Amino acid sequence: MAIRKDIDDMLNTLNDDTQPKATPKKLPPINHSASELSADDIVTTLRAQSESREKPRRKRIIITGELPDYEALRAQEAERERLELERQAAQRDAEEKAKRERIAAEREAAEQEEKARQARIKAEQERLEAERKAAEKAEREAAEQEEKARQARIKAE
Repeated sequence: MAIRKDIDDMLNTLNDDTQPKATPKKLPPINHSASELSADDIVTTLRAQSESREKPRRKRIIITGELPDYEALRAQEAERERLELERQAAQRDAEEKAKRERIAAEREAAEQEEKARQARIKAEQERLEAERKAAEKAEREAAEQEEKARQARIKAE
C-alpha cells in the first residue's frame, strides 16, 4: 500500500503544473500522460526533482502565553508512578498474605484430618481388642464348663 501511495504521489507531482520542473536531458518529456510513463521514468524524474529542490525553510515557533510548568508535570507523573508502584506492592503483599493464610488453613485441615484418622484407628484397635478379650473370656468360660462337665462325668462314673 505504501508503494502505491508513493507512485500516486509521484504521478501527482508529475501532473502538477504549478510545481517547477527540473528535468535532466535524458528524461522523457513531461507532456506525456502519466499512464504512458514507466515506473523507471517516474523514479528517475523524481530523483532528479529531489536533487534540484531547495531545502525547506525552517519554521519559526513563536510562543505566546505561558508555558506549562514542566517540572510540576514531571512531579505529578512521578507521584502517579510512585502511587501505582505502592498500589502494586500492596496488592502483591495482600496476595502473599492470602496465600500464606490459605496454606496455613490447608495445613490445619490436614492436621485435623490426620488427628481424626488416628482417632478412628485407635477406636478400631480398641474395638478389636475388646472383641479379642471377649472371645478369650468366652473360650475360658467354655473350657471351664467343659472341664466341670468332664469332672462331673468322671465322678458320676
